[in-house]
Amino acid sequence: MLGVCRSVPLPPNRSKGAFIMEKRLQRLARGMEDHLLVPEEADLVLSETAALDTPLVLLDSLLFVVSPMLERIMCRAIERAYALRSLTLGLQLDKAPAYERHIRPAIATQSRELLLKLLNLDLQTHPPQAAILGVTLTAEAARPQTAQRGLFQAQFPEPDKLDILLARLRSIAGDHNVGAAELCNSHRDDEVTMTAFRPSVLAVGSSPSKPSCLALRRFRPAQPVRVSLKNGMPSLLFWQGGRLDLAEVKGPWQSSGYWWDGRRWEADEWDAVVMQPLYALRLRYERAPKAWTVAGVYD
Repeated sequence: MLGVCRSVPLPPNRSKGAFIMEKRLQRLARGMEDHLLVPEEADLVLSETAALDTPLVLLDSLLFVVSPMLERIMCRAIERAYALRSLTLGLQLDKAPAYERHIRPAIATQSRELLLKLLNLDLQTHPPQAAILGVTLTAEAARPQTAQRGLFQAQFPEPDKLDILLARLRSIAGDHNVGAAELCNSHRDDEVTMTAFRPSVLAVGSSPSKPSCLALRRFRPAQPVRVSLKNGMPSLLFWQGGRLDLAEVKGPWQSSGYWWDGRRWEADEWDAVVMQPLYALRLRYERAPKAWTVAGVYD
């Protein structure tokens, strides 16, 4: 027996897409349609603002206001399994431009006490110059940094102790005198700039053995010395109240730079071995002041 199939016409003024959507909504209402619930997670806002009724002058009063603000920010970050990478404090001052301080610990932390201590040390070094009318605290979130050290690996200081030590050193020596030395693109000795200290997590494992070599221990500043030449090479030194005979001298190694901007320098260096007592040192001759110095000794 043959059956007859015929298409059911769509209702007037009804598109095919709307008809399909209506059928799907009916199945959803009956519990017959498979679907997934996708929760909408609120945005993570790590910022707090407080308007003050009376101007603040004392640092302790400012920290009293900042402490609960930081605690609320920290709680929101910990709920999402985050730590705080940096903290920015903005201050609205009385009859003065807005003031802002930025602290960044060496490692992302979940310690409110550490951030308050770093902020306190920073404000002691760079206090605002007017009364405070408003406070804004903003943080940057980051994944907590974890590392598992080996069983026989030496224990390192805690990161919070390192941050507090660096903050105290900056308050004494200045911001531009504490950090990690980075070599500049120059041939001049001791041409370095100070960058922020960022410890790295080293992989656990034994490092390959390296051949031993001499290390040059430089003098800062270089120590003046009188030099006697023989055939254009240093042969005798008068240094630290004594006379030193040289057994072997290698050099000179010539270097120069900054001739293009008026800071021209030019120097010759020798490596020399002293007879008695037996050790090696580095001699340097600056051509501009025509001065001999002992740049360092070899260990």
